[in-house]
Amino acid sequence: MDGTLFRGSFGGAKEKIIASLDKASEEAGNRAENVWGKVIEDRGSQVTYFALGQQEPLAEKEKWDGDFAKRKKITAILETIIPEFSV
Repeated sequence: MDGTLFRGSFGGAKEKIIASLDKASEEAGNRAENVWGKVIEDRGSQVTYFALGQQEPLAEKEKWDGDFAKRKKITAILETIIPEFSV
C-alpha cells in the first residue's frame, strides 16, 4: 500500500473521503506531476490513495517520499478533515 487507507462502513461517505484525499494532497503541496495509474481507488470497504498511482515504480516512490514525511503530512491533514474515519 502506498498511502492512506480507510476501512469500515461508509454509509454514503465515499464522496467525502475521496474529496478529502484530493484536498489533503493539494494542501500538503504533494501532488505528483507524473503518475502511474489511478491515484484513488475505491475498493468497496476501503478507499486507498496512491500518491504516484497504482503502478508506481518502487524507485520513484522511494525518491518521492523515502522518509514518509509527505505521507505523514497528508495523514495529519486528513485527520482534521475527516476525524470520523480511520486514517
